[in-house]
Amino acid sequence: MLKIAIIAGENSGDDLGAPIMQAILQQNPDCQFMGVGGEKMAQFGLNSLFDYRILHKIGLVEIVPHIWVLHKLICETANRIHAERPDIIITIDAPGFTKRVAKRIDKNIPKCHIVAPSVWAWRAQRRFAFAQIFDKLCCLYPFEPPYFADTTLKAVYVGHPLCQNIPRELPAKNPDQILFLCGSRPSEVKFNAPTMRAVQDILLHQNPNTQLVSFTKPHLQPLVQGILHPKTQIFTNEAEKYSIFGQSARAVAVSGTACLELALCNVPTIMTYRINPITFAIMQKLIKINRFSIVNILAQRDIQPEFIQNNAVPATMASRLQSLPDSQNIAQILREILGGVDYASQCAEEILTMLPGGTP
Repeated sequence: MLKIAIIAGENSGDDLGAPIMQAILQQNPDCQFMGVGGEKMAQFGLNSLFDYRILHKIGLVEIVPHIWVLHKLICETANRIHAERPDIIITIDAPGFTKRVAKRIDKNIPKCHIVAPSVWAWRAQRRFAFAQIFDKLCCLYPFEPPYFADTTLKAVYVGHPLCQNIPRELPAKNPDQILFLCGSRPSEVKFNAPTMRAVQDILLHQNPNTQLVSFTKPHLQPLVQGILHPKTQIFTNEAEKYSIFGQSARAVAVSGTACLELALCNVPTIMTYRINPITFAIMQKLIKINRFSIVNILAQRDIQPEFIQNNAVPATMASRLQSLPDSQNIAQILREILGGVDYASQCAEEILTMLPGGTP
């Protein structure tokens, strides 16, 4: 019986892990999973070793008060997995946790990491550390594998799940509906939602008919609701997500996957990002890119205006938001760049070929 350890450290990892598990089970119905994950991965048989929401800490400064708790979780997770001797180990994103767990487990057990570290953006030397721990790296963007060519790590492009998840046909636009996405972590919401609230105030002052909407994870709803304008209608049902996106005439989003989701829904968007000032000062010295939105990076041009840290001025953001072109047809452009690769099936194939008897 095939036994697989799979480790996700945050919500996005849960989203990425569940379809991989489903694809593996289609080929190996008796496969057993163990490790760390969320509700979506639990639907395919994962009984998480602990509630992974405790890992939802980010930044170079914010993590310090939790360092001993995280160290304990890393050691306990590694020990439990090592004792079970799985046939293969899959880790998903969140390298601050997943990579450290994998590093502590027997090198003879094949290891595959999903989501490449952004070595093209900062700390390029990380690629060598990954190569010492993992045997294979599944990349979500086609430009990433060449960045690992000078290592022993086999990096492969597996497609992006959003290309399959987001329908090509979406509801008609509501010209008065503006969408605000505050981030997927509590710290992102705390740093970015106040700026969005200020933008909302300006928009409502200029047009009282403006319809404010937001989408967030259920556990973040109270936090988002407490910061955004009281007139904001907040949605949390995943089944409604892309209908809400598609109906929106404009959007303001925190940097991350949300920017790609909005682009694939053809929603004109401005991107913003604020973090702890000390963290930002450190990262400024390390980052080597001049674009931050993954949409702009993929397209190699400025499609989504970017407002980072002190440049996130509400009045400027509101003005730029209103001046965005109504239709950019960016969804088709991005689908062509990302190709038609089936993410889950490709990941499953790459993982299963790592097993004894598999084809390298």
